[in-house]
Amino acid sequence: MNSILIRNLNPKVNNQILEGCLSPYKPIVKLEIFNDAQNSEFKSARIQFENETMAKRALDEMNSTEIMKKKITIELVKSENGDGDVEKKERIGEVVFPIAKERYFNEAAKLTGMMIDAILKNTQNDEDLLNDLLNDELILDELIDTAYEKLILES
Repeated sequence: MNSILIRNLNPKVNNQILEGCLSPYKPIVKLEIFNDAQNSEFKSARIQFENETMAKRALDEMNSTEIMKKKITIELVKSENGDGDVEKKERIGEVVFPIAKERYFNEAAKLTGMMIDAILKNTQNDEDLLNDLLNDELILDELIDTAYEKLILES
């Protein structure tokens, strides 16, 4: 667990700003900023450190602090062998949420959650299949429509 996920970042935060804030925890192996799937007004970031000690230190010292006037939350990213495919869930959410929001605005969050669960279950550990699916908007449209129909039937 040498990675953290930072949520609720100001939309103006970029790699340089975040690297500066995280400079006490260097070296950073990888830093990726993306739109937050749960809240489109914010960004999130996934940061991989060289070791677990630096990741935990960044979590302990920076969680609930502010970057550019926004209070951030930080969590450790569990390894893919463990409980959470956090990274995959975020990737799926980044793709699915905007489509669901455009089509079914009020139900977008529920549909995204349903889609994340279904896609993870059906792609399992096949990274190529997951990538192909996330790059095929026609299939995603069909799946979101099907999930919406299921949501309506369950209501």
